[in-house]
Amino acid sequence: MTCPGCGAECGDEARFCASCGRPLMAVD
Repeated sequence: MTCPGCGAECGDEARFCASCGRPLMAVD
């Protein structure tokens, strides 16, 4: 999964981006 905010790679089970802290479930 890629963070919609910063583009960092995040785990599929992650709920928040480890890089910028945005909630990954906010955007489809």
